Amino acid sequence: MTSPDASSSIYSGNGHRRTLSDRTKATPASFVRHSRIYSSDGPNLGSPNASVGSLNGRSLLLQNKVQTQDLPPELSPIVNLINAQRLRTYAIGSFQIPAVYENETAWIEVEAKLTGSELAVWRPSTEEFTLENGNNEFKPKYINLIDFRVEVCKGTENQIKIYQDFQDENTVLIQFNSRMDLNDWVSAIFLSKFEYNSLNEAFTAVMLSLKGSKLADIHVLLSSKKRFAKYEWCNLRLPQISSKWLKVYVCIFPSDNKKKGRIEIYTSEKMTKKNLMVYIPNLTNAYNVYPEQANMIDVNSIMKLNGEIHVNKQYAHLFTHHTQSNNNDLVISSGAIRTFGRSESNSSLSSVAAGGPPVTPYHTHSKSLSVASTTSFFNNGPTPTPDDHHSKKLHRRTFSGASASSTSQSGTPEANSPKGSSFFKKNMSNFVTAEYLYLMPVSHPGVPAIETMIRNYFHIIDAYKLYGRPKKMISEKTDPGSLLFGLPSLPHYQYLSIDDVHNLAEQNINECIEENWTEFEWSRVFKEAISVKYKNPKKIYKGHGDIGKLYSNLDIDYDEIASP
Repeated sequence: MTSPDASSSIYSGNGHRRTLSDRTKATPASFVRHSRIYSSDGPNLGSPNASVGSLNGRSLLLQNKVQTQDLPPELSPIVNLINAQRLRTYAIGSFQIPAVYENETAWIEVEAKLTGSELAVWRPSTEEFTLENGNNEFKPKYINLIDFRVEVCKGTENQIKIYQDFQDENTVLIQFNSRMDLNDWVSAIFLSKFEYNSLNEAFTAVMLSLKGSKLADIHVLLSSKKRFAKYEWCNLRLPQISSKWLKVYVCIFPSDNKKKGRIEIYTSEKMTKKNLMVYIPNLTNAYNVYPEQANMIDVNSIMKLNGEIHVNKQYAHLFTHHTQSNNNDLVISSGAIRTFGRSESNSSLSSVAAGGPPVTPYHTHSKSLSVASTTSFFNNGPTPTPDDHHSKKLHRRTFSGASASSTSQSGTPEANSPKGSSFFKKNMSNFVTAEYLYLMPVSHPGVPAIETMIRNYFHIIDAYKLYGRPKKMISEKTDPGSLLFGLPSLPHYQYLSIDDVHNLAEQNINECIEENWTEFEWSRVFKEAISVKYKNPKKIYKGHGDIGKLYSNLDIDYDEIASP
């Protein structure tokens, strides 16, 4: 993998230099594509006359300024940082994926670019793999990594798998040419996810300050003495299971001096054992998700909760869609590209290791496949145990230099954290564990959506003792327990540089593989590195990168950039 800021060239496994194809250079970030679509005077991405270069760095910067000029001044910095993250190229280069070539299993080399939280992957057109005229099958395949889990494969050399649910067909298996490439891509992927989550936390902090302070009963919401439960109808989405939104009844039970609270989600207002759909004993973080466009902020109430999410198998049927599939998986066959439907696919991840047909690349989750996806999740997902593994891992690592109270307030479960109602304890085998979910409170007449979100959000972070609550909320950027921790100061826009995370990957990759790290463990490593930077007495740490150069580099002619 090359430095995304230094060169457009990559080196294949045999050391020969080749230039990234025009497809790599021309693949715009999702933020650029969406900016074209939402722009009233810019070209539409769907238009046949739209070109990749039609929206350059300068015009994009001016368009962003127009779109954000009506925002309150308190919002402009965080919106600019979020937009910058969507444009940041974390990694660019090549790796291999399994496919079928001339009816045989083969690893094919593909080109890839990680921009923002989106991984673009495609096979370059060469003499060996030609595309017929009019064949547009090889437009880039995009994977939004936010809702996907990335796992470094144990027992195999330089491989990772990316998946959202537990179906083999929905798994992207990737093999790198070297251990260095593995380190580089793994660190880039997890840095991307970390910066996305951190910026959304910071955005939430701004919204709490901007909107929450104007609530008539804000003193009640902020009181550390409130000990009443919060009940709310919400829409629930679990992407690991389905893209479907379900209307549910959410009960947020408060914490006390000794224990954290909990969330119980029911299918109706009758809070009976048989109606318990989801049980959440622990959260690591929670935030209001920044919407697609800044003008949607006031009508957006979606929250993402990350932690231990236990889902009742009894309600698997509620998550399924019943629509016909029109999606195809992609394989290489006989020197040309062919597609086949899911019903024809019998490949699996385990068969790759055994030398059989590999998993098919580039599959994206869709409604049409939710029946199989739901079944796979409830059949293959992990079940909770009385001594939950995730809770153990949260205790194992601590921030260097961070106080014990800060660590606890940032989401680390305490030894006495609740394991739920007696019903849940007695019926753990009937639940499957997920790592996150989305909640969107049902709107109330005459009440702005953002206000409804804030009222529920305070109860959630109070229940799990996050970010300093239910006492005083932590506001210092240098405290790992703060929503604002590590936030870059403009013109800087990066929490950490690529060089920083390369070094961290080299130091932690073995432990990552042995202990099957998730983004939570990587997040703690990144936070620890930022904490060290804050302790440097000789230099005040404000982040990395220059947002001005980020936008100007969008206009660079890649062929003029020299290889490092």
